[in-house]
Amino acid sequence: MTPGGGLLRLYVTGSGPRAEGAIECARALCQGAGLAPYTLEIVNVAERPDAAVAAGVVLTPTLVRVRPLPSLRWVGDLTDVDTLKSALGPS
Repeated sequence: MTPGGGLLRLYVTGSGPRAEGAIECARALCQGAGLAPYTLEIVNVAERPDAAVAAGVVLTPTLVRVRPLPSLRWVGDLTDVDTLKSALGPS
């Protein structure tokens, strides 16, 4: 990632169909949605509950735009990439 590039962090639970679907949608958002270059970090809260607690994540999937500021969160359905693009686009 280039310095100052965007960073999205996706919190999921386990590796079931819902988690895999959220990961697929988040990757599509980063790769082909027309946003500035984003890096995607995936946090499995079943493996790293401390990370979810530290971030205040209580529901999954949760997608957090870490950079650019301001930080934004999207909780729940990630299937509408166009809506996500609008919500998480440039600040």
